[in-house]
Amino acid sequence: MLRTCAGTVSFLQWLLAGAAPASARTLVVDNDRAQCRTAEYRTIQAAIDAADPGDRVSVCAGAYREQVFIHPELEGLVVESTPRRTATILPPKQFVKHPR
Repeated sequence: MLRTCAGTVSFLQWLLAGAAPASARTLVVDNDRAQCRTAEYRTIQAAIDAADPGDRVSVCAGAYREQVFIHPELEGLVVESTPRRTATILPPKQFVKHPR
């Protein structure tokens, strides 16, 4: 079963059950690289797609117009805004079925 998140939120924090492994990484997202200049990802979905179970996706302040899918295999994945309550997911103009 695939979980979907799309809509307006003022605070983005998603915790799927499970313990984070010792090798958990933090993947940083910033759509304009203004707040987090060294961000590796420009979309939340790109970071989630690159994540492993137990990783953390840190979303920098901004508005993200996208549809976010988190596959159940990503147990323990944490997606959060940094600083708190500064990232907003806006619904995309058109919803799509995730290719996974």
